[in-house]
Amino acid sequence: MQLSDREAKLITEEQGVAPKRFKEQTQDPRTEAVLRSLLDDIRRGEPKYEQILPSLASFLRQDLPTIQADMKRRGGVKSMVFKGVSPRGSDIYQVTFENGNMECRLMLASDGTIILLGFS
Repeated sequence: MQLSDREAKLITEEQGVAPKRFKEQTQDPRTEAVLRSLLDDIRRGEPKYEQILPSLASFLRQDLPTIQADMKRRGGVKSMVFKGVSPRGSDIYQVTFENGNMECRLMLASDGTIILLGFS
């Protein structure tokens, strides 16, 4: 999938600050609240796609049934701990659910758009 000019610009901007963020290991103060909301939205099957980079939103739409089923099995979020910043600049969280744990990665563009999202 080819990125739009807007998508490419947002990603390029964040790639420029990623090395500094990785070196400093400073949490983006926006990511915890966004991640909490997103996880809840996914569990309900209602992610706010307009807040996600269109190319990433496309993948989420495609995989939503599987991801949603996994989130439902895990239950609600009990706690979330910031673990650090990845070399690519995403914030890494250890999320504890009612029925399990998951590592989540999230990166926001300067305008608040989710440009990177990962679950493991």
